Amino acid sequence: EGYGAAPQVLRQAEADKADVFLAVSDNDEVNIVAALVVRSLGPAFTIARVSNPLYLEEQQLGDYEALGINLLISPERRTALTLFQTLEYPQFLKVDTLASGRVHINQYRISTKSPFAYKKIKDIPLTKDILIVGITRKRDFLFPTGTTTVLPNDTLFIVGKQETMHDTRS
Repeated sequence: EGYGAAPQVLRQAEADKADVFLAVSDNDEVNIVAALVVRSLGPAFTIARVSNPLYLEEQQLGDYEALGINLLISPERRTALTLFQTLEYPQFLKVDTLASGRVHINQYRISTKSPFAYKKIKDIPLTKDILIVGITRKRDFLFPTGTTTVLPNDTLFIVGKQETMHDTRS
């Protein structure tokens, strides 16, 4: 019990023996200092929760890693991104991004009325910037080929450039 970033409090809590340390108070600076202190005490993988977007700027993330903080997380930012993606891409179950948002990995559930249902992958009209890279069917995961038939209730994993995903409908 005590101030979460104080070295003596962290030593008393045996943070120096931790494999992973999560600093998740509601104070960004306390979380950052606590993670830095724990890293100085031992080899723990350190994670600090932050809310201020200034701490999450791309050009600064390397500085925190160099200091010893392995990962900064922001539940607020993740929630905002999820809400935005739900509004921006309502046709997809889930949207993940790569390459700073330029590439999307989207999950799309096929309905019985989908124009993709009962079609072979090679017969689905997709732009050159979109690939169907996986299908979840019941409890199986398939790596589709051109001859794989898409069925109702399949979940497609679609990878493509961000700008082409707006046009993907099924």
